[in-house]
Amino acid sequence: MDQVTTGLGVAHRHAVGTLTWAQSNVALLQVGLVLVTAALVLWAILFSNYPLVHDTFHELRHSLYFVPCH
Repeated sequence: MDQVTTGLGVAHRHAVGTLTWAQSNVALLQVGLVLVTAALVLWAILFSNYPLVHDTFHELRHSLYFVPCH
C-alpha cells in the first residue's frame, strides 16, 4: 500500500477493486437492509388482511396458489 503525504497528514491509497473492512461491512449492511425491506414488502402484499391491501392484491394472491386468503 502506497503512502501519500498531504497537508493533512498521511493518506493511504488502495488498489482499485479492493474494499476496506469498513467498506465491506457497509456493503453487507446495505444488502441486508434491502433483503429485509423486500421481505417486509412481500409479506405485506401477500399476507396482509388489511382490506385495502387485501383487495388490491387479491388476484395476485390467488394466482400464486400457495397464499390462501379465504
